[in-house]
Amino acid sequence: APGEPATASVADPAPGEPATAPGAGPAPAAPVQEAGAAPGEPATASVADPAPGEPVAAPVAGAAPSPPAPEDLVKTVRGIQDRWRRAPDAPPEAKRKLAARFGRAIARVVEAHADRFRGTEHDPAQRLKQLERLCKRAEALVAAESRDAAAASPAELLARKWRAQLAANTMGVRVDEEAKRRAAREDVKRLQAERRRLGALTGSEADALQARFQRACDRVFRENPA
Repeated sequence: APGEPATASVADPAPGEPATAPGAGPAPAAPVQEAGAAPGEPATASVADPAPGEPVAAPVAGAAPSPPAPEDLVKTVRGIQDRWRRAPDAPPEAKRKLAARFGRAIARVVEAHADRFRGTEHDPAQRLKQLERLCKRAEALVAAESRDAAAASPAELLARKWRAQLAANTMGVRVDEEAKRRAAREDVKRLQAERRRLGALTGSEADALQARFQRACDRVFRENPA
C-alpha cells in the first residue's frame, strides 16, 4: 500500500507446508532416510551386513600386516652383514652411530626368530661365549707386573723395577719398550674389531662381560701409552 515499506514477495506455501518468515533462509534439507529404516529413526551410513556367523570387523586405518620372514633367514642376514662390511667408509662419528643402529636391528631380528638362529654364529649363547673369550684375551695383555700391583707396596714395586733394569744392563740387552707398547695397542685394537663384529648383545650377563672387556682394554691402553 502507498506509504508502507516494500517487502520481498514470498510465494504462498503449498497446502500442508509451514509458512516461513520473510527474510528467513531456505529450509534445511530433510535427512535422507536409509532404506529399511522406520520413519523417525535416524539415518545411518550404509554398511553391508555380514554373512550369518561372520563377525563384524571394524576397519583399522593404516594397519598393514607384517611381511613374513624369508625361509632362508639366516642366509639373508649373513648377506646383509657382508654388504655392511663392504660398504664405503664414513666419518667416525657417523660410522659409530650407524654401526650401533645396524647392530640393534640385527639383534631384533635374531630375538624375534631365536629358533631359526640357534646353533649359528648369531645364537646369543654362542656369542656370549665368544665375548667371554675376548675378555680373557684382553686381560692376558695386561702386564704381569701390573696384575698384582695393587697388592704390592711402593717399595716392592720400586725394587722390582730396579732388578729388571739391573738385569737388562748386566746382560747387555736393551728392550725396545716402545715396540712392546705398540704391539700391545695393536693387539687390543684387533680384539675390539672382533668385539664389534659380534654385534649388539642384550641382558645382564652381556652387560657384565662388556664392562669387563672394556676395563681390560682401557687398562692396556693406559699402561702402554703412544
